[in-house]
Amino acid sequence: MTAKRAIKLLLTLAILALLFTQINIQTLVVAFTKVKLEWMLLAAFLSILMLLIRWFNWHLLVKKGLGEANYQQTFASLLGGMSFALVTPARVGDLSRVAFLKNGQRAEASGLVLIDRFLDLSVVLFFGTIGMLVFFGINTLPLLLVANIFLLIGIFKLDFFLQLGAKLIPLKKLQEITSAASTGLKRLTLTALAINLSLTILLNLLDVISLYVLVRALGVDNLKAVVFVYPLVMLTNLIPITISGLGVRESTSVALFALFTIAKEVAFNATFLAYIINSLVPALAGLYFFRELNRENKEVTINP
Repeated sequence: MTAKRAIKLLLTLAILALLFTQINIQTLVVAFTKVKLEWMLLAAFLSILMLLIRWFNWHLLVKKGLGEANYQQTFASLLGGMSFALVTPARVGDLSRVAFLKNGQRAEASGLVLIDRFLDLSVVLFFGTIGMLVFFGINTLPLLLVANIFLLIGIFKLDFFLQLGAKLIPLKKLQEITSAASTGLKRLTLTALAINLSLTILLNLLDVISLYVLVRALGVDNLKAVVFVYPLVMLTNLIPITISGLGVRESTSVALFALFTIAKEVAFNATFLAYIINSLVPALAGLYFFRELNRENKEVTINP
């Protein structure tokens, strides 16, 4: 284990330990055992629906950016990327999606992963801006506007920045990769970006509904609280100090839900369950595709 991973593990344990000093573990378990099955089944259905929409969204982006796309490959690519993203800072592991595509497409596809992540982040930041204005006041508006503007520029001019990077980076291999990535982005039309953005907004709305359903499963009905808390909790994914955001995400949820007098155990359990069914389960499924990819690479090495 590297020193960096050891530090992250210690921080994860420390934050969780601190959190559990504020929440009675026995109360947490009791609240969990009282989960309403019908709401949990609805949450599971929403998780599957979101995964299918995310797959369809990624498939359309690949097809438009590369000129062709295979459903099986894009599905493996999405889940494999989710698997690696779960244990990397700010989900940069999503770039591993390209490993599951054809060899000649991987460099160009890296730009598509970046645009997909930028769009997702911009939507979360937009919703988060509303919540932060309510929580921190109008003084934060200029900073939030600047962040949103930079993201929008990054989305629509990402190919330009990649080309610029290709010219500035002295390493030939990196120049080739960034140049190829910008090539894939150039094929994307405004219509393709608009469809991706629309589906990303839909996914975030379904995420809000999913968290609300889990809160209902724990016996609480407060849609206003969920709409306020969700985007701010999602922004904690950008704070890469713990393993998979554990502890930071739940602590933020507990603190924000407390503003609406929602019990700590409900806030913790709802957020943790959302993480399990919407992120961890698909990521674990993605490990299968990583194993298959590793097997294929070994076969290529043995039989070139």
